[in-house]
Amino acid sequence: MAFQVRRVITGHDASGKAIVEIDEVATHAFSGRPGATGINVWTTEGFPAGNDGAEDAGLRKVGTTLPNGTIFRVLEFALAVILIAAKSVEAGGKILNAVG
Repeated sequence: MAFQVRRVITGHDASGKAIVEIDEVATHAFSGRPGATGINVWTTEGFPAGNDGAEDAGLRKVGTTLPNGTIFRVLEFALAVILIAAKSVEAGGKILNAVG
C-alpha cells in the first residue's frame, strides 16, 4: 500500500467562524534518500506563526529545517532501512565494547 497522509487544514471565514480549508489525501510526497518518504503537512516562515495568507503552506519547498519557521512533516521509513540502521548501531556497540 502506498504511503498516504490525510491533511485536514482549518482556517476562518470572513465572519471569524472556523472552517475546513483543505481536506485531502496528500499527493506531494517526496523522497530525500532511498527508503524514506516524506510529506510536509504544513510549514510556517516565522514564529509566532502568521497564517493569514491563502496559500497552501504544505506545498512550500523546504529543506530539513526552515530558519525561524516550523515544518510539520510525516515520514515513512522502509523496513530495510531501519534494519540496516539497527545493525549499524549494534556493530558500533560491539566495536566500543572491544575498545573500552
